[in-house]
Amino acid sequence: MSHTFSDIIKLPEDGKRKAPFLIYLNTLQGRGPDRFRVFLIGRAMGESFYKSKRWRKLRGRILARDGYRCQEAKRYGKVVPANTVHHIFPMTDYPQYRWEPWNLLSLSNDAHNQMHDRNTGELTDKGRELLERTARKYGVEI
Repeated sequence: MSHTFSDIIKLPEDGKRKAPFLIYLNTLQGRGPDRFRVFLIGRAMGESFYKSKRWRKLRGRILARDGYRCQEAKRYGKVVPANTVHHIFPMTDYPQYRWEPWNLLSLSNDAHNQMHDRNTGELTDKGRELLERTARKYGVEI
């Protein structure tokens, strides 16, 4: 049996969404092609978050703080421009840390892609290692 988007996410009867959502559908590996994983990220954490004036200002401050250099490359003595600000503790799992400068790190696109599995949305081993190092440094429980 195949599922469509509308089978998984039901809209209100009037057919209009009440708030914008970022929806990420992913077929779970090992559970068959018809099993889906759905992530709904509400207005405060979805696309509107990254377009907000507050985020753009904070992003600029983090890039400036890190000298517009990839902090992962810096660990290995390399100088690589950064163009992405990474949430070390993912916003979907730890929304309380989304505005914390200690939870944000300037990365290149390549380094950022190494922190996340783009098929599942989960942290990779490298991303998890960074999260654990940061948790120890700032005394944050995982």
